[in-house]
Amino acid sequence: MPVIEQQDFRKNRAIPSIYKSMLIIFCILGIFIHSYWNKQTVKTLVVDNETIMFEEINKQSLIVNFVIENRSNSEITEKIRVEVIDQDNILITSTIMYLKFKPEKNIFSEQIKYKRRFSDIDDRQLRALITVQPRKLLW
Repeated sequence: MPVIEQQDFRKNRAIPSIYKSMLIIFCILGIFIHSYWNKQTVKTLVVDNETIMFEEINKQSLIVNFVIENRSNSEITEKIRVEVIDQDNILITSTIMYLKFKPEKNIFSEQIKYKRRFSDIDDRQLRALITVQPRKLLW
């Protein structure tokens, strides 16, 4: 009768732990690459705050003209937040939009509706804050 040798199961368990540690290392590496890529995307778009102008301000909406420079060599679509505030830092309206950016300077003219009606909108000194919203991580 042949003798069957018992296998040492501790040796077989070492292989899955190596795969687990490699998976953890690749996940951490992916997080670092993804966060670096997000920072690079935001740094490539620069808002020219001195060129923000308003047109056709009326009781229901206004048109905001602004320039954003794309410093990368490729076209990018990013989320932009436009906030209009008055001299007392009261938020008049805000909106989020996705805009497509070509390389070099991009000129935009966007109509924004007010969230509520302002009877004294002509007397207020308005200014706009335009920010590029960074991409969120998926987890």
